[in-house]
Amino acid sequence: MKSPPDRSKVTLPTVTLDLDELFAELAGGRTADPSAQASALLVGEVLDTHHPHRPGRIFVRWALAGGESCEAWLFPTAQVRPRAGDRVLLQRPTNDVECIVTAVLTREPEPPQPVVGETTARVALHANEALRIEASDGTPLVEIESSAHGPVLRVLSRDLELAVAGRLRLSADAIECVSGQGGTEMRSDGETVVRARLIRLN
Repeated sequence: MKSPPDRSKVTLPTVTLDLDELFAELAGGRTADPSAQASALLVGEVLDTHHPHRPGRIFVRWALAGGESCEAWLFPTAQVRPRAGDRVLLQRPTNDVECIVTAVLTREPEPPQPVVGETTARVALHANEALRIEASDGTPLVEIESSAHGPVLRVLSRDLELAVAGRLRLSADAIECVSGQGGTEMRSDGETVVRARLIRLN
């Protein structure tokens, strides 16, 4: 009767996985013929500036001389801050396998800023004083208070709706949303994207 083989002496092959190369493959970061790029200068278009797993990279599309379209998540140089829609200059160093973004060539103009008219009236509020705006029937609408921590804007109606035909953007160093017993509900007819270096739940 043959004895079973001693599996403790079986040597398994070692597999090394390069996460950077894996992410690049998944993102389309390698062309069919890398040598076709050589170290020549290329022009591409920025499609996205936030990679979910590799901070600092931007998603760029460019075309080779033969008409082949390429897409990849690339690193820009420290001085370059591209935005989505920018046309950028790409260059592949001779000792590397991927291009880097070296300059922004053209970008969409910033939307015109509203012209602030000349101030016709001014109200000075001292500490703990408030300015209230009422409707013609005396219904309180908005109150602005000067506090030690900065201005406080209160909407005095029960409900408030912000509606705009285009994009609504909130920008601040820190944003905090607090709701009471009514809860918080978020709805969208399109895609919802949450991007952050660290996301904490509870």
